[in-house]
Amino acid sequence: MHGRRLGAIAAMVTMASTYFVVFGTASAPPAGAQTATKSFPGVQCNATVAGSHITQSQDISVEIQAPDQVATGSPFTITFPGGTNQLPASSNGFSITSYRDLSLSYQIHGATFAAGTIQNPGTATINGNPTPNTAAINPTDVFTIGQPGPFPPGELITPDVSVGSVAGAVGSSITINALRLTTTARLNNSFDAQVTCDIPQDTVITIPVVGATPPPLVDAGPDTAGTLGSPIPLHGSVTTAAANPTVAWSAIGSPCRFKKKNRK
Repeated sequence: MHGRRLGAIAAMVTMASTYFVVFGTASAPPAGAQTATKSFPGVQCNATVAGSHITQSQDISVEIQAPDQVATGSPFTITFPGGTNQLPASSNGFSITSYRDLSLSYQIHGATFAAGTIQNPGTATINGNPTPNTAAINPTDVFTIGQPGPFPPGELITPDVSVGSVAGAVGSSITINALRLTTTARLNNSFDAQVTCDIPQDTVITIPVVGATPPPLVDAGPDTAGTLGSPIPLHGSVTTAAANPTVAWSAIGSPCRFKKKNRK
């Protein structure tokens, strides 16, 4: 009797339950990425050459990458992708020798820029200031990305420029639109033409601001015991507003295999 009782005790295993819930974004709603491209055909461009006024239509396309939503008060990143651009070799009967000070201005509503968060791997300028790697700008709702040049006509390859910003109030939206394309073109190697293309102020991208996801409520359940080699039910639970949480169990001591039956 005494020996059988010791054997029964030896055949029991007691487990202290540990329950982990892992989120990719624990304090913010899951956010994917969106890319918005908008074309503006026949944008009116104006230039002054040696006191004369010249107008010309130009097709302009802009692209912006950003999260599809952001949590109030949270930082996020907006990327203005670089790419290959074609600089024409002639205009209005003039031969274009070179371009310099190419710039594109944007306006953002509903958020402020975070100083020191512009990542610029190339030679671009921000608001006219050189920015070899990381630039700081004051919080503002308008900024200009520029390429100083000079550049010959033909292909111009520009790098990505990333800008940090901070989301505003819940229920608001962050919108971004392009404002203006400017450059100085050298004509017939003799005249400088100051070119300004005012882009229609259509919204290019919209980012809704939502509330932050509260942290999950987790209960590993009580310690439990059972017969060695037999299944032992564990009664843990998690309550969360986040979609698709990742759940993991661990045990100290004897090797165990966990099989999930259901999840809240």
